[in-house]
Amino acid sequence: MQAQELLKMLEEGGDGLQQEIPEHMEKFWSFAEKVKEEGKLTPKEKSLIILAAVAIKRCEGCMVNNLQHALEAGVSREELAELCSILMLVDGGPGFASSAFLLEKFKELSND
Repeated sequence: MQAQELLKMLEEGGDGLQQEIPEHMEKFWSFAEKVKEEGKLTPKEKSLIILAAVAIKRCEGCMVNNLQHALEAGVSREELAELCSILMLVDGGPGFASSAFLLEKFKELSND
């Protein structure tokens, strides 16, 4: 599935959840935004940590969504490649697969 298709699917799913459980979703999004704010870690550093975590969980939609956020935070292809080496170190073969997926989706989202 293409990156834009995954993002659209997540957006539609989020809209459905917002209709079904609006108060929970508002709290969830508020929490997510608060966590990503500047603190001891920059938003860019946090985006890389989040991206690594969702890659370990093997959630393709999560990887694409958080890759988009990482790009918006200024993550470069070189930084993503370094993250991929860490994924492969800690996650072995599955980390290799997640890394290949992330680099492919980086090309799609960044027009690289």
